Parts: sequence; C-alpha cells; structure tokens
Amino acid sequence: MTQFVMELKDKGLYQILSFDGRLDLQSIHASSIEIKEVPLKHTLVDCTALEFVDSSGLGMLASLFQRLKQLDQKLILMMVPSRILSILQRTHLDTLFIIAENEEQALNHFN
Repeated sequence: MTQFVMELKDKGLYQILSFDGRLDLQSIHASSIEIKEVPLKHTLVDCTALEFVDSSGLGMLASLFQRLKQLDQKLILMMVPSRILSILQRTHLDTLFIIAENEEQALNHFN
C-alpha cells in the first residue's frame, strides 16, 4: 500500500499543500491528518503526486475549501493528474474548485 504524505510550505501570502499517495479514508486516519491544523490563508494544493482520491479525501478538500471561503481565502488545485481530474468531473467538484495547470496560473486567480 502506498503511504500518504502531506507537506505544507509557507510562501508568505499563500501556502502550498502537497499531497503524495492515496488520499482516502484509510490514509487520512493512518496519517492522523488534521485539516483543522492547516493555516487559513490562500492555499494551492499540489496534486502532482496524488495517485487516488475517494469520497473521504474529496470531503476533506471540500471542508478546507469552505473554511477558507468563509475568510475570503482561496483554495486552488494545481497540477491535477488526469485520473484525479476525471473523478472531480464525475462528481462535479471541478465546478467548485479552481483548477490550475501550475503555480503561476494559480497565482493569477489572486488578482
């Protein structure tokens, strides 16, 4: 089984949250991921190494999106692999999240 790793990098006015592995119920519990610990500022989610996401993972992202939105902050998914983008499209979450090809494109959404 692929281990799930989450890394947070502070970039000043925004942060990059990187996911590596499978974002599912098991990995969320096994890694003790506490989304409430993520600082509430503009967040770019680097999905480059994300292999899989299930409804629990989507729920975690949606929860963070809502918390940030309440504070007028943005959550932007970037570098989303086609298999993950397909899941977002099937669940219509591609209409909720801003999806960018790279960090530069994501930063354009702050203007």
